[in-house]
Amino acid sequence: MLEISREHVQNMMRLELLAQQRETDDQITAFEKKYGCTFAEFEAQVNAETENFEHWDDYLEWKAAVNVRATLAQNLTELQYGNFKITG
Repeated sequence: MLEISREHVQNMMRLELLAQQRETDDQITAFEKKYGCTFAEFEAQVNAETENFEHWDDYLEWKAAVNVRATLAQNLTELQYGNFKITG
């Protein structure tokens, strides 16, 4: 039987979360470069303008990336402090 330590699982999960975080950061950076502003600024712009389907699509994608980024940061914090349970 293969034995895997809690520490090993923690390290593997940390690497996975960091990779996802990097991918999400790259996506957010691409939107910031495309529009030359932060998400909050872009959100205000989208809410103030008449329908622009490209902006609306980008807004939804950018908002999702911002939310994923926050979730990943929270998960990394929980993992760092050992606030996780191995199931299965």
